[in-house]
Amino acid sequence: MKKFTVQSAVILLVLVLSILIVSCQPQPTVSWSPIENDAGWTLFTNSSKVQKLLAEGNALWAATSGGVVKWDLGKGTYRKYTTLDGLASNDVRSVGRDNQGNLWFGTIGGLSRYDGTNWRTFTTNDGLASNIVTAIAQDVKGNLWFGTMGAGVTCYDGTNWRTFTTKDGLGHNAVNIIARDNQGNLWF
Repeated sequence: MKKFTVQSAVILLVLVLSILIVSCQPQPTVSWSPIENDAGWTLFTNSSKVQKLLAEGNALWAATSGGVVKWDLGKGTYRKYTTLDGLASNDVRSVGRDNQGNLWFGTIGGLSRYDGTNWRTFTTNDGLASNIVTAIAQDVKGNLWFGTMGAGVTCYDGTNWRTFTTKDGLGHNAVNIIARDNQGNLWF
């Protein structure tokens, strides 16, 4: 297998986002198979849907309907994470990293935090507005914000959970993306 370059990583990202065929239902097992064609392209195929991506340095994290895949773009290798590793569900809708370096994965079964070694899952029993978490962001104060499929957003300060809905002024209770601008404002 050839090593990834920045150019091949960009090509891979474009291919994943624009060519991936979406299956009607998530598959219980995912087979990621690299295929090199005559033009020198490396294609990765599977039967799952890529929901969100997080790129940091040589790592590309893909939240998919079949788990999480971490590509090491420098080495040209990948690792798949599923419920067997600690995810709340294999249907992963969002991915984010906090200021402490923890990875957060929003799934249809709750929220999973991964510190590089250990996994912890949070659900509505802990204070989430919904177990279907579709967006993740951190504000300038370090609070984590989790968008949900239809129950608004939940803010977590590391101890307390607070939920905000249309009754609090949120535009809609289904929040798929949260972005922070350069002034520190959050956009839902």
